[in-house]
Amino acid sequence: MPRVAGRYVGRDGILGIDLFRPFVLVGVELPGQSLFHIDALIDSGADRTTIPHSILRQFGIAFGALQPHVAAETAGGLVDQRLCPGVLTWRGHAFGTHFAPLRELKTAVIGREDFVRAFSVNFDGWNRDPPSLAIEPHDP
Repeated sequence: MPRVAGRYVGRDGILGIDLFRPFVLVGVELPGQSLFHIDALIDSGADRTTIPHSILRQFGIAFGALQPHVAAETAGGLVDQRLCPGVLTWRGHAFGTHFAPLRELKTAVIGREDFVRAFSVNFDGWNRDPPSLAIEPHDP
């Protein structure tokens, strides 16, 4: 199973420990656009893949033009959620055909509905130095 190193994000000022996060580079292909890549945080508690709307604005996609969806309950409270078509890939493996852009979001997040259904994500190596996780596509 291929290992992915955790990304160093800084030092915790209270606990005095180095902080790492499980980020991966995700490919996004919007209809009629070229493939681009974004850093995304693997969040096993997230329902679906969410991407900051600020990224989509660069492609001329207005939030109000997207298909309305239900309000989403997040760690920060309720947020207005829309759906956007787009093929999502990791290392050449497709794992989704849409995602939820959020205005309030600062970091792209990949979750259970798509990424975790397509890949086996094993955090057993998170206690290593440096932390790492194993990601492998599920059998088709």
